[in-house]
Amino acid sequence: MAAQVFDFDAPLPERLYWDASFLVHAVYPAGRYHQECYAFLERLSDAREVFSYVSTLALDETIFTLIQLKTTEDHPEEGFWEVYRQNPQVIQPYLGEMRRLLERLSVDPRIETVGLEPASIPDTGSNPKAVARGHTGESKPGCSRGHQRCESR
Repeated sequence: MAAQVFDFDAPLPERLYWDASFLVHAVYPAGRYHQECYAFLERLSDAREVFSYVSTLALDETIFTLIQLKTTEDHPEEGFWEVYRQNPQVIQPYLGEMRRLLERLSVDPRIETVGLEPASIPDTGSNPKAVARGHTGESKPGCSRGHQRCESR
């Protein structure tokens, strides 16, 4: 099913998905669309009938982007990677804030975090095009990623 983009002022759907760009702009005050995204987030907090989903991948991207932005903000003379390569500990001051963001999202019963676990990969039966590359349905011992059903390539 293709994603639909909704206007922030449109009637709210019963369910919606938050991508990383929405989260970054909602929580990062210097973000280009911070005001709009933050206002929409506030609107969602008042809408008891709306259920939201956010993927673990979107959360990873959000955290990484926020750490990059904050590091660059605090070290404007250098790019993120240059600063990080010189001192990987430079991100430590931001990690507590990132943990608090994840905790706030995880305790809201109207926000569900979704991910992809090997056990949740659907059996596609006779539709081989729907099978993720490397997955055959046969158990292959020794898969370095711990997949129960993985084909060596």
